Amino acid sequence: MIKGLKITGIITIIIGVILTILQLVTQAGISLEFADIGVILGGILIQYVFYGVICLGLAKIIELLEKRK
Repeated sequence: MIKGLKITGIITIIIGVILTILQLVTQAGISLEFADIGVILGGILIQYVFYGVICLGLAKIIELLEKRK
């Protein structure tokens, strides 16, 4: 379970980075302003990184709780 959470967290962060890069590349073809970059980074990247960090944090908490037993 811990291994699964860690893998899920890392994959989620990677997906967020890839989606952000794809979005920036797509937007660059149209017209890219600083406001657009902020929206993209704020919307996609932070959301996925947030979920990834939560997964990794849960894995660490479970690990520590199991060590306590």
